[in-house]
Amino acid sequence: MVIADPNDTFKKVNPATSDLLGYSETELLSKPFLDFVHPDDKQSTLDEIARQIKIGSTLNFENRYMCKDGTLLWLSWRANYNKKEGITYATARDITQSRQAEEALLASQEHLSSIIEAEPECVKVVAKDGTLVSMNRAGLDMIESENSEMVIGKSVYGLIAPEYHDSWRLHENICRGNKGNCNLLLSALKATSLDGNHAVPIRDPVDGTMMQLAITRDITQSKRAEAFASRRNNQLRVLSRAAQTLNTVLDIHVILQNLIASAMEITDSTAGTAGLIVNEK
Repeated sequence: MVIADPNDTFKKVNPATSDLLGYSETELLSKPFLDFVHPDDKQSTLDEIARQIKIGSTLNFENRYMCKDGTLLWLSWRANYNKKEGITYATARDITQSRQAEEALLASQEHLSSIIEAEPECVKVVAKDGTLVSMNRAGLDMIESENSEMVIGKSVYGLIAPEYHDSWRLHENICRGNKGNCNLLLSALKATSLDGNHAVPIRDPVDGTMMQLAITRDITQSKRAEAFASRRNNQLRVLSRAAQTLNTVLDIHVILQNLIASAMEITDSTAGTAGLIVNEK
């Protein structure tokens, strides 16, 4: 707790304040309190003091104080200004750990967002009612949208070809907490593409309802390649059967030739025997 002239110095500080900042009471009272405030927070502190003098109180104002050992502390202030006395009565709470946790969480979220944004596949989040909540740049490129405002907040069914709406009923199963995969024909703003959708459920951080987090991959070319390979395989099977048939036909032809040759040999042999019998007579 401190008592201060809002335009100058601390008038009195309790032992907890000294322990928190590492300065003696004499040190804290000897200089303007702004000297202990982090340079980047001085202007906001002055603005808050002006507001406090005008309305008489401060609730949860946060700024950074520099400790004697060089460390920084985030403090949350509650203060009341006594106009008659011209002084402020204030208490400060150390919120350094919670602010560091918030900053770490924010940094982690920004890092994750940068990863998702750089992901070459479409990454999207769809709310339970089918509203598109978010989509990365790759997804926007897939549907040929110039910016997210064109599609975010709108029904995802508008991006799916009508004949694939039943396949998208998978979304309802995802929002019941299950995983799933399906193929979809996306009707882009300028073209269409066949896409593989791999989805898992996540919870809405606001109301806790289930949403769909999905990675969608354009499989148009791979499906075309599969279809081409299938046609080639069918053609090869037809050619193989034709070759087998031809071989069979050739085999029969050879057999017939052999039979004819044998028959001719038999005929010639018989004719020779008959001639000998005639001569003997």
